[in-house]
Amino acid sequence: MKALADTVFVRPTFVEKVRESGIVIPDAAEERATQGVVVSAGERAPVKEGDVVLFSRYAGQDIDIDGDRLLILKAHDLLAVIYVQ
Repeated sequence: MKALADTVFVRPTFVEKVRESGIVIPDAAEERATQGVVVSAGERAPVKEGDVVLFSRYAGQDIDIDGDRLLILKAHDLLAVIYVQ
């Protein structure tokens, strides 16, 4: 699968949240992810495969490919690239 133009495929990442009481909130109970890893980027997208990006909460289209949940986003839905050192 290859993204075209300014389209980006992102694998959303979820951060497990633990309340002060020690209760773990599962992913299914949380709101939609706003961070993920770029799986494929079109030639006009400002990111590359492997970049960790932040995006708008309700942006993009959810897709399921062979059990792998991905988001299809346009470049203008991306808010930032997180650089890890």
